[in-house]
Amino acid sequence: MPTGPFYGFNRDGDEVSEGLICNWWRQGMMGGSAAHYDCIDAFSETDFTEDLQAVSLPALLMHGEDDLANNRLPNSNNIVTKAADKRQ
Repeated sequence: MPTGPFYGFNRDGDEVSEGLICNWWRQGMMGGSAAHYDCIDAFSETDFTEDLQAVSLPALLMHGEDDLANNRLPNSNNIVTKAADKRQ
């Protein structure tokens, strides 16, 4: 059962949602293992820095405070938002 930072389960007082975990598992089971591996490999090993620097239009990058995103778009604003409470 996931208990780490995925879905914010690492926050004090956060309730782990069995339904959310089952849905995550269901989605994972819909794809092939080779496709999953190739996607994770490409996503984690590809450096998109040059592609991001080529973006010339203004952009707005929004992410939660738990995200490790780094603003690399030259014409963008970076807004960090507080994590929403899933229990509300």
